[in-house]
Amino acid sequence: MKRIAELLMAIAIISMSFSFVSSVKATTFYGESGGTASTIYDPYFQPFHIEAKYTRSTLKLGVYSALPGQEGTAKGSMYVWGQTTYNGWVTGTVKWYMKGCILCSLMSGASGGTKASITVKFRAVDTTANHAVEKIVFGEQVTWTYKEYDGEYSGSMSIPLYNGHLYQFFLDAEAHAENWASTLGLDAYSDFYGFPGHPSDYRIEWRYMDIPNVSPLGGGGCPTLFVWNGTDYAEEGILNIHAESDVTVQHEIQNTLSLENGVYELQLRELDEYTSHIDQVKLYAVDYKGEWYLCPLTCAYHSELGKVKQTLLLDDSNRVDLEPTEITDLKFSPSIPYSQTAHFIFEINGYNAKVP
Repeated sequence: MKRIAELLMAIAIISMSFSFVSSVKATTFYGESGGTASTIYDPYFQPFHIEAKYTRSTLKLGVYSALPGQEGTAKGSMYVWGQTTYNGWVTGTVKWYMKGCILCSLMSGASGGTKASITVKFRAVDTTANHAVEKIVFGEQVTWTYKEYDGEYSGSMSIPLYNGHLYQFFLDAEAHAENWASTLGLDAYSDFYGFPGHPSDYRIEWRYMDIPNVSPLGGGGCPTLFVWNGTDYAEEGILNIHAESDVTVQHEIQNTLSLENGVYELQLRELDEYTSHIDQVKLYAVDYKGEWYLCPLTCAYHSELGKVKQTLLLDDSNRVDLEPTEITDLKFSPSIPYSQTAHFIFEINGYNAKVP
């Protein structure tokens, strides 16, 4: 009996000691919450082709520098939101599918100055403490040869978590090409877009992200922007206004924005179960010198509230609530001739506090 009592006591002590150890629970995000895409280049040395586009779970990025002096970067991000339930370090893993190529003309190595690359980063942002960690989980560059990609890739990094903090986890990708060769006829590609002559299904696609001890905050939770391309409304992506109070977000329009009956037509849609509170919207036309021109808002019509133009004109305490399944149609007048417009910037001020 004494021996049994000793064993029971030992088991109790072991059980008590384990109760003070925080268990690590896996959390897998099989879909992303949103994404962005943009391009960077000097307008005087714009690449022959440069494209960046985000649609659900997919980035299409590409740069083609065909002449000396041309250089550019196409970049994009896909992300998820989560709230931590743990104090300590965890190992996060991201997995993606990638199909594309990086290429420099064979003679570029002798001439010099021609590069093409693809870089993928894993990034974790503690929005509560305003702190971030990141790691390059894939990166390759060529200067005179060709590399092709078609498969799944993954990378991991250590992430510090603080109980109760709100985090945003990113998969970042950059396609870059530059041509400073002194010889004509040399070129550089970083194509994960599908330029003419290359497969149209070139892309970078989300697979999953594993972040232990994080409670997912769901998908979306912010308004999704659509633009009229002359035939239909094309999806631009989610506008990340996830915050407890008003924030301003600017988004470069990636699809064609057509001038229809003298106006530019856009839509804001709430595609999930959360409500966005929208204070102000703006549209800028950017010319080829990089100058911004404000396009006047001429109409704003909410699918339930009706006319809301006056509410969306000012940055104040009056907001338009965009609830699940609701749509706000927007119309803007041109500020400069369409032929002088290089691209458009859409700006939104508001917030979506989205809770777990």
